Amino acid sequence: MEILKKKIILFGFMAVAGVALFAVNMFQNVNSSTTTGFASGLIGVAIIKLITFYRISKDPKLLKKYEIEQKEERFIAIAEKSGRFTFILTLVIEFVAIFMLILIRQNMMATIISTVAGIQTLAYLITFYYLSKKI
Repeated sequence: MEILKKKIILFGFMAVAGVALFAVNMFQNVNSSTTTGFASGLIGVAIIKLITFYRISKDPKLLKKYEIEQKEERFIAIAEKSGRFTFILTLVIEFVAIFMLILIRQNMMATIISTVAGIQTLAYLITFYYLSKKI
């Protein structure tokens, strides 16, 4: 049940963050369709996950199955592999975007994306180092 509570808090935070982003986008008269879509997607996914977690918490059989799945090594390995693949894919896409932006002389955007890619890589290295010392 503890794992479920942590995930409920995480997705509750994501829903609140989505609502805040949506509200700031609307009240600042920016009305960026990309930001609105991202905020709406964040809210939608968070709400669906919260409903799912609520259903799991009310059914003892589903709760037992969920807790077993969260501790099963196969699911943990799949989640870790998925995270690594997503990280690498994101870096490749950012590299292509940076390359294309430099070619069309959008140096400011290329610098911003390069900074984001650098921060991602630094966060990955810090997390990797921390977890390798902890485990």
